[in-house]
Amino acid sequence: MTVERHRCTQTVSGRGEDRPLTVIGRREVAAWSMLWFAVAALVVLPYAHNYRHLSPFDEMVHVDYVVKVQHGHLVNGGEKVGVVAMRAQACRGSDLTGAFKFPRCNQQVMRPAAFPSEGFNTSYHDPPVYYLVTAAGVAVVGLLPGVNDVVLEARSIGVLWLGIGLILTFLLALRLGADRWPAAGATLVVASNPAVAHTMSTVTSDAPSLITGALLCLTALAVVRRQLSWWWLVPVAAATTAVKATGLTVVGLVVVFLLLQLLRRPGDGATTDEEITPSHQPVPRRTVWFAVIATVGAALVSLGVWTVVTAVTSYPAAQDSPMTEAFYVDSIGWPEVIGNLLNLMTPLQSGYLPPFMSSVTLAPLMGLVNVLAIAGIAAVAWAGAARAVSLMGVASFLAMLVSGPALVLLIFAGSHTYYPIPPRYGLSLIPAVAACLAVAASRRSVGGYLLTGLGAATLTALMVQIL
Repeated sequence: MTVERHRCTQTVSGRGEDRPLTVIGRREVAAWSMLWFAVAALVVLPYAHNYRHLSPFDEMVHVDYVVKVQHGHLVNGGEKVGVVAMRAQACRGSDLTGAFKFPRCNQQVMRPAAFPSEGFNTSYHDPPVYYLVTAAGVAVVGLLPGVNDVVLEARSIGVLWLGIGLILTFLLALRLGADRWPAAGATLVVASNPAVAHTMSTVTSDAPSLITGALLCLTALAVVRRQLSWWWLVPVAAATTAVKATGLTVVGLVVVFLLLQLLRRPGDGATTDEEITPSHQPVPRRTVWFAVIATVGAALVSLGVWTVVTAVTSYPAAQDSPMTEAFYVDSIGWPEVIGNLLNLMTPLQSGYLPPFMSSVTLAPLMGLVNVLAIAGIAAVAWAGAARAVSLMGVASFLAMLVSGPALVLLIFAGSHTYYPIPPRYGLSLIPAVAACLAVAASRRSVGGYLLTGLGAATLTALMVQIL
């Protein structure tokens, strides 16, 4: 395998000197990719099969959207769920058994009014990207012999979402300055996180969040290192919010990361005058401002276009949805805004998990991972001069802290609704968090092995619980 060594633009060791940045060759990338797809399959397929219920995170309406896309139809606001999704919900039930009584599985006629939110499909707010890809995947999976369950077919596409997300997270950690073992350990921690496993193993538009989060961070990192033009941020930022509006969390992270580049001075990241190369020079201020405007503009235009589309195509009945009425508020105050400060600190916290995932082993391991993630971010943010790795740590911390209140304000401004921001809304922040953790672990020779050991332990505990 081919391995090239180049000087890194940031400090990643405990003594303040630069470490060489490892750039892995194509063969090694392919080998790691196969490994991460294998891990994704190991997590997603048994979870999807053994989780008998539909997730209370609106899985019924997401299944309905996939089914309708298969028939060439996008969901409009005010539509009711179809019979396939209703029967799947009736037959599988829900974790929240005491909250709603579903019709019998074998009932001949299914009526939307007998289901939550009177059967309104509330997923119309989401752009169709996730559903189009999932529907295409379902068409392929459905060709396999013995496969005739649309829920299981759609859930199995989570192998694709998680596999690509893990590959990009691993590459982001390497590009930020982590060694192989710490990068692998941090990526394994992400793969074995119960919140990530639940998202990737159920039908939900949150599934592509790892991909969009890692890809936008990788693009921004390449721009500040002068490896890509700032124009590349336009399509990537647009795609981030074209997948789901909650991608604004990582857009905010990247904008802060770019703005912090204005603090850099010539030679940051070099230990001697001879080591000052173009990659050690701060990106021109004009380029930074162009990059910020491109990122924010593309993300907002993409989101705005879809908002207009949903407003134009929605039926008047969309305003009568019980879910809209349940969360509608005339105003919000500081308690609602400040109360969400720590909701995404960090996105690796599990939030809600189905009963079959309750475990005395997983809980303390996840608590440890969450503490280590915060410590890793703090460690790289404290790395010293305004170098790329320390700025990514600062940006990650601020994004986790501010995203909750920011989303509360945006949701209220757009729909006059309020609800506490769930941790899954911060899934796109996870790649940056994991990359910072990997860089922090790289500062000690045993850090990578310890982090990989923790990842293996959490993966084992997760698999024991799933199986």
